[in-house]
Amino acid sequence: MLVRLICLFATRVFAWLALLCRSTAAKNAEILTLRHEVTVLRRPVAAPKPGWPDRALLAALARLLPRALRVHRIVSPRTLLARHQRLVKKKWAQPPLPGRPLPPDELGGLIVRLGTENPQRGFRPVHDELHRLAHKISPATARRVLHAAGISPTPRRHPARTPTVHILGVTTHPTAARATQQARQLLWQLGNRAADFTHLVRDQDAKFTDAFDAVYASEDVAVAKIPP
Repeated sequence: MLVRLICLFATRVFAWLALLCRSTAAKNAEILTLRHEVTVLRRPVAAPKPGWPDRALLAALARLLPRALRVHRIVSPRTLLARHQRLVKKKWAQPPLPGRPLPPDELGGLIVRLGTENPQRGFRPVHDELHRLAHKISPATARRVLHAAGISPTPRRHPARTPTVHILGVTTHPTAARATQQARQLLWQLGNRAADFTHLVRDQDAKFTDAFDAVYASEDVAVAKIPP
């Protein structure tokens, strides 16, 4: 007991010496903080808990205390910061759009209708469109409803085709006559496959003359000129 008394006495002496180095504002803040904490703990309830006004006041006073004393309070400045974050989140939360939620059967019908109108896009655009209409469903629900209705839930992709490149005669100084001759050479190489081509896109170079266009026109290939 004597050792404990000596330790307690030494602790209080060092605490008193620390108070001498503290500013008057910090001392007053600690006094007000301790008084309010005692007031909260003396409330006639089974388990007294600080309310929002108590937390705000104690957190504001704790800002004036030394950092080492802030962690020993029943409310810390972090509590006020968390409350502020909740208020900001509540302020910027999107309000629900007006209108009652659709019953499951009507919502399913809407999913099927959107999927029928865009059968090649898959379930993702349907899910996004429903969210824009304030119908909160998961992507898996949209996928499941489309699959049950016989609509493919995955987007349809066209198979990639390997392009065929025909390299014609290359020369340093091409002329209009040579370009026309190479057009005839290409059609001769294509043979019966030339009937699969319907359009030729070319620029307006002077070497592409009417004779050049006439070669392809003889095979019912329309010539489309791109702007210069």
